[in-house]
Amino acid sequence: MLLAAWSGPVIAASTSSSKKDAVMSEQRCANDQLARSTCMIRIILDDLHASFPGVDEGGISQIKAVTSTSYIVSLPREERIQQLTYEFDVRDGVVKLKQRSESTKSF
Repeated sequence: MLLAAWSGPVIAASTSSSKKDAVMSEQRCANDQLARSTCMIRIILDDLHASFPGVDEGGISQIKAVTSTSYIVSLPREERIQQLTYEFDVRDGVVKLKQRSESTKSF
């Protein structure tokens, strides 16, 4: 898991066994916006690695904060862009993935 090499603001992490690769769905983070954003992006990247193994079509073209607790990730595909929206819950220093939804923009 990528987190082992990270020396940033993550204090502790837990995993969810509901997904086949035990993707992290929550992290305890320092209590500032940069640390929370880093935790959310780390959860997003771990989810992408688990959900799209071996897919090399276009990588990640954009990770964009829509609100302080939601992000849109754009993955270019042949003649379309797959967009994943991640929504998080932040309470008591814990960032938790609340929902992930998918949509597609065609050209």
